[in-house]
Amino acid sequence: MKTQPPLLFLERMFIDPYHVGVIDNRIENRSICLQVQPATPAEGVGLYRLFKSHLDTLWRSGASFEEWIDEVKKQKILLEDLPALKPRQYTV
Repeated sequence: MKTQPPLLFLERMFIDPYHVGVIDNRIENRSICLQVQPATPAEGVGLYRLFKSHLDTLWRSGASFEEWIDEVKKQKILLEDLPALKPRQYTV
């Protein structure tokens, strides 16, 4: 059961967008990291507020990767030649 996002929003946040692809039968990814601080722009919404709202929305409505994989396997919509998915050991 989800209670709150796993990140604390204090005076800055780090956004880690990444891209995943299947390359030569392997799942590869590349990422960058952006540091975003609260700011009040002259017009519109600041990136900090936008990203925080985005994460809050995803946290409330999202599913874990494992839940998503189970669902798409049931629907048979995954490509058949994807590499085998292995469970991860998460530690805190």
